Amino acid sequence: MKDAIAVPKEKQLSVLYRVEPGCLGPDGINYVKDFCQYAHNGFINHYKAYVSYQFIPRFDKSLAEMEYSINQRPLSSEKADQYMGLFAQTLSNFEDDLEEQLTVLIDKFFKR
Repeated sequence: MKDAIAVPKEKQLSVLYRVEPGCLGPDGINYVKDFCQYAHNGFINHYKAYVSYQFIPRFDKSLAEMEYSINQRPLSSEKADQYMGLFAQTLSNFEDDLEEQLTVLIDKFFKR
């Protein structure tokens, strides 16, 4: 990963990640809110110089799993990919890292 100079908060890519209760198992609905807080506290942000995260439950499946914005202005995936390119990253690699970390956090959350 390219070393990046910290970007001011208002210019960072904000990622809203909606966690599916089902990814926490058949009783995930009972755990999803606690898991989102756990993920917020336990997530290792490899991109902290230019990306911030928010984890919330995904109760409405009509809403996207991930949304991107800068300074509360929505970005398409294409624009988010261009932003990541400024730091020699791709959105695809970023999303893969995010998914891998969430899998590890789910295991830790349930102490598997």
